[in-house]
Amino acid sequence: MLALACAVSSGCAAEGESICQEVGRAGALLTSIDNVLSIAISPEALDESVEVCIAQSREAPEVAGPAYRVKPSLALNYAATVTYRHALPSDTSEINIGRIDGEAFAAGDGSWASMDDCRVQASDRLVRCSDTELAAYYGLLDGLQGNTADSIADTAGETGASAETGTATTPMTTTPMTTTPMTTVDPTDDETIGEETDPTDPTGGIEYPPECDDLVMGPFTDMVVDHGPLFESVDALPPLGPEDLAMDGNGGLVARSGTTLRRYVLGDPLVLDDSFAPPTNLNTPTLGLRYTPGGDLVMMQRSVGRIEVMSPDYSIETLLMQSATSIPNGLYIDPAGVLWVTFYGQQRISRYDPAAKDPEFEQVAMQMEPNGVLFDPLRQVVFYLNYGGQSPPGQVLRMPIDPDGTSAGAGEVVTDLDDAFADGLGLDVCGNVYVVDQGGATDLFAANTSRVFRVFMDDDGELEDLEVIIEIEEDDDGNGAEVSNIAWGDGEFSTTAYLVGLRGRVYSVDLQIGGAPQGAHAP
Repeated sequence: MLALACAVSSGCAAEGESICQEVGRAGALLTSIDNVLSIAISPEALDESVEVCIAQSREAPEVAGPAYRVKPSLALNYAATVTYRHALPSDTSEINIGRIDGEAFAAGDGSWASMDDCRVQASDRLVRCSDTELAAYYGLLDGLQGNTADSIADTAGETGASAETGTATTPMTTTPMTTTPMTTVDPTDDETIGEETDPTDPTGGIEYPPECDDLVMGPFTDMVVDHGPLFESVDALPPLGPEDLAMDGNGGLVARSGTTLRRYVLGDPLVLDDSFAPPTNLNTPTLGLRYTPGGDLVMMQRSVGRIEVMSPDYSIETLLMQSATSIPNGLYIDPAGVLWVTFYGQQRISRYDPAAKDPEFEQVAMQMEPNGVLFDPLRQVVFYLNYGGQSPPGQVLRMPIDPDGTSAGAGEVVTDLDDAFADGLGLDVCGNVYVVDQGGATDLFAANTSRVFRVFMDDDGELEDLEVIIEIEEDDDGNGAEVSNIAWGDGEFSTTAYLVGLRGRVYSVDLQIGGAPQGAHAP
């Protein structure tokens, strides 16, 4: 054990501004005010709702980076992912996240212990570990023994990932990271904290929440609620309708409406939020649309080849500018805040980590007509779609991803979707993938039927079963549904899936299972 103690009466109690969030059975992503420490709490990790707070400790004992106080200290049913993003020394062989146990701290013993099951990503200035409880303190350690293999530094430049062409900036809403001088801590000579493990050799299957054992099977078509045309669609080519919807993690959903955006408060009925005041001069179709953990809204702007970011004050900046023919399309933001995107015109799937030292859009796969995309951190697999309009059939594909975000193998087809135009993707807490079949209509008034498939897979992403759980037919006037995307609500609506399409209609259905954690969080 490291000979650095934090007595209850010492300066460890001096804390900076706290970030607090109510965490329920659906889980949550907690982030410190400076975006250095984040804790992803899995669904069903807690049996009841608890307010969890993170604050930077201003006078913690010397460690290699800022230390953070977490309240309360709690045991978890499922391990949380603890991520620390900060400047790292050139030699990361003994870098790790340290923790101070809650019970020990309450008893007056505040010794740092090196965490097990960790991975250092030196190029991204990131350390990621898992923890089966919320500790009293987390900090960055340099010098403790344990599983601190710098696998990323050893493989940098050998994976074949390429940066996207275009101009990239980083307008994501963040607070500048605290600059703390590096302090090397002497390791103990007589005790090793943790055991050496090979992080590339997983053991045992993925553990999913208990309700996955009693998953309600479809179909759910008769349970679908039609909320009506809540968003304005402009009949143009391409149409200016809502192709995606962003769940803000704060009880609301946002989608494109004509030349602006609208927000609705979740419920039945959905209630328009008049206080939401984004710009009203958006003149290019928005395809992918999702919130980041910091409250930014990322928008895939089709016609101008740009990825734009709207901050909480409604100002808009460009994150990536490319040719108009690139067609930024699908978007998924994972619990760590990493963007996974598809470029329909350039036939590629890319990844962007805003917390990296020099963030770039890095290509991870090539695919004809790439559309929806999502990253499953439990399987360490990125799933993506072949739309199937010009290269039928529609398909679900998968690719394994290394912890550094690069491809770990070739893309493979999970399943064909006969007669489908595969558009949007969703993921539930049981690891099942949901595919939205847009129906193939070429304009706002063509008749069509949209469907939602549920894809059952094993831990490797191999197909086990496939079912159509929802069908939404054309309306009484013969107009197609053109449903394009799916996302889950939060709070009391955490098991409700919401669907939106180019005609501006919103549908919802209680699937009686929650969606997997994402990066969504609105201020």
